[in-house]
Amino acid sequence: MTRTLSLTNRRVAVVLHLLSFPASFALTSGLGLLSSIAVLVALIAFAATAWYLYHNTRLLQFSNAPNEQLDERQVQTRNQAYRYAYTLVSTILVYYWLI
Repeated sequence: MTRTLSLTNRRVAVVLHLLSFPASFALTSGLGLLSSIAVLVALIAFAATAWYLYHNTRLLQFSNAPNEQLDERQVQTRNQAYRYAYTLVSTILVYYWLI
């Protein structure tokens, strides 16, 4: 049985998931115990939101499935998400490479 998430819950979880991982790297500038605890909390939040998003859902199967197992709409949606993601990542990498 697959679990479905409401659009609002999924969006909130994705935002928290995406913000918690870079937050752990931003917090490593301090060397004290408080910084270590903050990094640990950020990494736990990353793992918890990943579990919430992917546990008993078909998101990972959908993104890794061959085209033959998906219909045209699913292939188009997946390819559009890949296009946006690759554009964002390449833009960020080029920006930091030029600095």
